[in-house]
Order: sequence, then C-alpha cells, then structure tokens
Amino acid sequence: MTRRISGVFVLLALSALAFTMGTPALADTVTFSTTGGFSASGGASSAIFGSGPNTLTLSYSGIVNSTVGTPTNSSAGFMIASVLGTGGDAAGTFTLTIDQTVPSLGSGGLSGALSGTISESSSGGTLDFSSTTLVLGDVTYTLQQPPGGYDLVPPTTLNGETSIQMHIDTSTVPEPAFLGLTGLGFFGIVGITFLRNRRLRVRG
Repeated sequence: MTRRISGVFVLLALSALAFTMGTPALADTVTFSTTGGFSASGGASSAIFGSGPNTLTLSYSGIVNSTVGTPTNSSAGFMIASVLGTGGDAAGTFTLTIDQTVPSLGSGGLSGALSGTISESSSGGTLDFSSTTLVLGDVTYTLQQPPGGYDLVPPTTLNGETSIQMHIDTSTVPEPAFLGLTGLGFFGIVGITFLRNRRLRVRG
C-alpha cells in the first residue's frame, strides 16, 4: 500500500514539474502611442533649419494606438527629411514621447540631440538620444539606437524616412495556474521524501 501511495506521489510530482517547465509564460499586451517635438519649433512635430532657398525640414511621424504582445520589437515612429536647395544643418533637440494606455496609464519622454548637414542626396545628420530606456509601470521601452545615434537618411534614400526602432518588454507576474503547478510539484517531492524516510525507519 505504501509503495502504491509513493508511486502516486512520484507521478504527480513529475507530471506537475514537466508541465510547469514546458508551459511558456503568457505574453502581456501593451498599447501605446508616440509623438515627438523639436526644440527649434517650440515643440511642434516639424522644424525648418536654414534660411532662404536652402533649407532642411525634419518632420516626425508617430505611432497611434499600437497593440503588441511582449516581448517584441516595434517601431517608435519615423523621422522624415525634406530639402530645398543645398539643404541645411540639423540642430537642437528632439523629444520622443511615449503614451501608454495598457496595461496601465503612463507617459514619458526621451530626448535626443540633432546635428549634421542633410542635402538632397547625402547626409551627415544624426539623432543621438542621451538615454534610450523608458519605464512606464511594468513596461520597459528600449530604443535600438546604434552607437553614435541614428543616421538620418537624405530625401533620395527611402524617401527620407529614418525608422526609430525599440524593444518592448514587461515584468511578468506568474499566472495562478503556474504557481499552483509549481506548488504541486514541490509538495509531491516533499511527500516522496517523507515516505522514503518512513520506509527506511520501518525497515531499520
């Protein structure tokens, strides 16, 4: 009888542990939007650099109510360059704002420095964020910025669109079922140990 009970405990413990180890964590859903503003234009989403017939215009196109499962890579929007004449020098700062509605309300900004000259067919322009990580509640947004910042492309490359990419991840709380299976496996192992020690005492 004791051997049969011991076998049941072994079966329960191994089944629970196998299921627990083989069950992936459920993805958390995140819904967010992005906006951006230039210091050169008082925080507007577009700014003109240069004067007269030679100007550079930088515009930001954001993301509206994007819903993703985490962890994932996602677009944070696009920087778009357009040029008149010989172009101009990018200057000042750009602030990327992330507004989160799910799983919790939150908002925050990341600031980047603009520099370099952009013409119709060539670019030395960059956007360099001093900090690339923003945490809103349990969600972490990390810009995938190359060393030295994003290289802004000229109008003749990809229509002047530079994609700003980021990684989104969450601090996942274990599901109740996951915790229950883990506990079942633990108590199964305790039961096996108890019965084994009892059997040894009886034999001794």
